[in-house]
Amino acid sequence: MRHHRGPRRRGINRVEAAAAVALSCIALCLMSCGVLSSRNSADRIVCVNNLRQLGIALHSVQDAKGRFPTEHGSHPSFYKPVLPYMEQAGAEDNRPIEEFLCPSRRNPTTAPGKRDYGYASSGDGIAGASVLGTPEGLTLDDVTNKNGTSNILLLSHLWLDPKHYSGGDPTDLGWATKNNRRLINNAAKPDSDATGSNQYIGGPHPDTIPSLFADAHVANLPYTFAQWPQIWAWAIKEPDMNLP
Repeated sequence: MRHHRGPRRRGINRVEAAAAVALSCIALCLMSCGVLSSRNSADRIVCVNNLRQLGIALHSVQDAKGRFPTEHGSHPSFYKPVLPYMEQAGAEDNRPIEEFLCPSRRNPTTAPGKRDYGYASSGDGIAGASVLGTPEGLTLDDVTNKNGTSNILLLSHLWLDPKHYSGGDPTDLGWATKNNRRLINNAAKPDSDATGSNQYIGGPHPDTIPSLFADAHVANLPYTFAQWPQIWAWAIKEPDMNLP
């Protein structure tokens, strides 16, 4: 009796096998990129929320004391006056506070007592001073009557070498210290830029850097933004601000 046989199955040749492997690699790469992109987006959202909470706390200080905090002279770190308004009253200097850290860099477990946000100022004189670096502290009206609160920065990120995220940078001494001011206010550099230093603002986020304005809104500013000096110096009248 003759048995009927179906069509013989053809094996996968080397070219097809290589193509299958290549497609698998591409799919894995796309999945990895998607996960990384989602993580970056989530971290940025948390970072923006941290800055907003700091903005609300700074305004609460202004409401209660009549002036924004300042680090000029013998005044303490601006982080200390905001503690009661962030449910951290009486916090010890080395206490890890999540809202003071950018999640794209680190967290309270890996960087206890540290901070990632600060400001830039070209000097102590009124013309070049930032809101948080003026001699006696500013009222809300002071800022409003110059460029307006929506045009002046309060805080952004401080540049930090990625190898020092967990510690080791001599200026990264914690939120209770007064190492929160940077002298170079005409540029911002991403952490990945090796030409940055502890005199720059900067950050770990790609392309743009979340920054807190004096009206407590947060905007993503490009590192290449051309008017960094103007948006830090509260007393320089600039009618033609080109904010993104």
